[in-house]
Amino acid sequence: MTPWSVCACPTERAPLLAPCSVDADCVSKHGRHSACSNYWCECADGAEYDAAFSKSCLLSRTVVGESCKENGDCRVPNTYCKANSCHCSAGFVFSDDAKRCLPVATEADPSCEEARQCVILLRSAAGPSGAAVCLEGKCRCRYDHEFNNGTCVLKKARGMACSNDVECEDLVDGACIQGVCGCATGTVPAVAANKCLPVLRSLGAPCVEQIQCSEGLGDLGLCRGGACACEDGARLGADNRCECEAGRAEDKTRCERPPMHASVAKVAQRQEGGKGGAATPFSSVLTIIAVVSASLWTLSGP
Repeated sequence: MTPWSVCACPTERAPLLAPCSVDADCVSKHGRHSACSNYWCECADGAEYDAAFSKSCLLSRTVVGESCKENGDCRVPNTYCKANSCHCSAGFVFSDDAKRCLPVATEADPSCEEARQCVILLRSAAGPSGAAVCLEGKCRCRYDHEFNNGTCVLKKARGMACSNDVECEDLVDGACIQGVCGCATGTVPAVAANKCLPVLRSLGAPCVEQIQCSEGLGDLGLCRGGACACEDGARLGADNRCECEAGRAEDKTRCERPPMHASVAKVAQRQEGGKGGAATPFSSVLTIIAVVSASLWTLSGP
């Protein structure tokens, strides 16, 4: 009686695996992950029968990176066995969950599902701190980076070290000046935003911040109602800069009237002076008029 004449196996195995007497019978037909059990070949634990293609028992390797001994052990599409581990084939990278091998993005086809597909194309790292991201199905640099010379470079704000203008693009209209991101000649740094604003040198020019007018028109220039103007008591001088009107003295960013007691003293000195002579009735009248004028001036304010 032959071993396989004994009916000692489930009938559902018969159409799949061959009869056997020893393990070698199964290995020769179904691969090394099969064994003989009750005179019928069956797949070993952790292996599955590939009825569609190889007719062999293959390990159920559904995650990239699992151990293997041959290519057939790696069941994830586009994988192969190398150094006893399943790897993605050339032109593919493993997915975040390691259950798929995704095509590497290229210049001809920058489409993606995950950021790791973009690493080679952008020559930048992926992940939480990486610059390569997959946005709306396309490989792009992270929001605070810019693609330059084939890679993603960090955009920098004013005052940060830089090596070229591209690194300073986060500073609107900025440039790399002597190794530091800053504002080029003819512009000034904005106070309310990370940007450079043009210097304004004419009255009525539309402005956003005070510094635009004070830089172009001098300390007495200001941004009033969205347009450059001169401070009260100042006018535009011959050098195109705001200067105090006659009779007013500049005090930082304001034009102040001089103290009236000094004027009174000068009038009195002129009228009472001479060469030490006594005051005349006429000079006394002028002195009284000067004092009254001073009082009225003080009451009216600057």
